[in-house]
Amino acid sequence: KVYILLTKTNSLCGKFVRFFTGNQYSHVSISFNRSLSVMYSFARRSMRFPLIGGFVTESLAYGVYSKSLSQPCLLYELEVSSAAYEKMLKTVDAMLSDYDAYKYNFIGLPLSFLNIPYERKRHFVCSQFVAMLLENSGAAMCPNAPSLMKPADFKMLAGARLVYSGNLGGASQDVLFSDAES
Repeated sequence: KVYILLTKTNSLCGKFVRFFTGNQYSHVSISFNRSLSVMYSFARRSMRFPLIGGFVTESLAYGVYSKSLSQPCLLYELEVSSAAYEKMLKTVDAMLSDYDAYKYNFIGLPLSFLNIPYERKRHFVCSQFVAMLLENSGAAMCPNAPSLMKPADFKMLAGARLVYSGNLGGASQDVLFSDAES
């Protein structure tokens, strides 16, 4: 199983996404365990410099999430084949080994709001990255092309099951922060 977390971030980029999409959720991350101890996405790399963005690891225990546990979120669980799971892990491992080569797709973000597909090698926004992982691994087909995906589009992902809805900090230990079922 993989876990897809949608959050309402209060960053400038998050506000920009919400303004143009009209959706509450402006960020998406993917995790390979139910505890969400490590999640992967594309976002800012520095709290001080919002224009420095790229591939990031996230956690509810540190960073921006730990400071804002009142953020609304949705957590989806998606059952995938072992081959798709392994392929996603290998892709993430390869990206981690070449971490600095991956950048935030600042050009692709506004183009996605205009429904203009735009892909750049090693450049992603959060939703484009998660969609690419799911599609390239054969885990799922997204409702839109990866470069046109918005965070809220993951609510329509076939086979995804909503396992939690509420604030990050209000999640019960056995729903969001437990690996017991993974």
